[in-house]
Amino acid sequence: MTNYYKVLGIEDNSVSAEIIEEKYLLIKKMILSKIDLGEENSLELIKKLEQIEIAHETLSNPTKKKNYDIANKLIRENSNLINRDNQHYLKIIEESKKKNEKKETSNKELEDPIKQKNYYLINKLKIENNGLFKKLNSENTRNISDSKKFNNEEKVVNEKSSSQENGKRSIFWVIVFLVIGILIFLAFFEANKENLYQPTTATITQVTRKTPTISIVEDKSNLLRTANSFAEYLEQGSANAIILLDTDGDYYKENIEAIKVISHDTLKFGEYIRIYDLSISSYSDYMGTVSGYFENRSFYGWTKYYIDIYLSKVNNTWYIYGWNTKKT
Repeated sequence: MTNYYKVLGIEDNSVSAEIIEEKYLLIKKMILSKIDLGEENSLELIKKLEQIEIAHETLSNPTKKKNYDIANKLIRENSNLINRDNQHYLKIIEESKKKNEKKETSNKELEDPIKQKNYYLINKLKIENNGLFKKLNSENTRNISDSKKFNNEEKVVNEKSSSQENGKRSIFWVIVFLVIGILIFLAFFEANKENLYQPTTATITQVTRKTPTISIVEDKSNLLRTANSFAEYLEQGSANAIILLDTDGDYYKENIEAIKVISHDTLKFGEYIRIYDLSISSYSDYMGTVSGYFENRSFYGWTKYYIDIYLSKVNNTWYIYGWNTKKT
């Protein structure tokens, strides 16, 4: 089964439809340019183009993509099970071969009467030695268990005696510290007896702290300025647009990949991007939206979109959270 994600140059199957569309257009553009220049075999490039079209048709449709992912997962699981079963059967076959070889060698040796007699004598000696070893092992285990019991009893006695001694020492030192504390308190009380009954006066001063505040007009201008600088970076095909991204945002990695694709297409293929008529469409203390128009001109044609740029504020500084485009 062909891996449609590898055909489109995608590593993760949880990517969005927009990234699939961008990858599809990028690879298709590269193959068409190779066909025009005649760099490789045209038949192979046409086959690759057909595979890309099939992969794009499958992955761009949500139902087809879901069915493809399920089928791919089942194939992987079944292949793993088949490999495990094959390994198990190979082990069983090897073990049976080894057993048969041992039986054949033993049967050949027993054909000779002298070897047969020696074989039975050796087995008899092994049985007798095993009985002696078992007796010795049982006696050793008994001796070891008896020594362990004796050691445990000694440990219990020593622990009891040490705990009693520690308890006596701790009680002694507690009494000593109590006596010292009482003597120190009595000496302090006698020394400060007169000062204890004198009233004291204290003045309370209020401290006011000023926190830096930004007016709404200034905050909105910062919001619009950030969106305009982000649009300028995209038009120039500059990777500096990544600096303005919100690193804590949910779509930070996807935004980086999208900026890289835009800058690559702008610098290599000469695509022209224009973002204009930006204005604030929604505003709050921590989030804002700037809307306008997005034009993309390439050899495929000229397209115009509505663009919404979403921004989030961190420490009185606006960052790009994400953006969305719709056809006009």
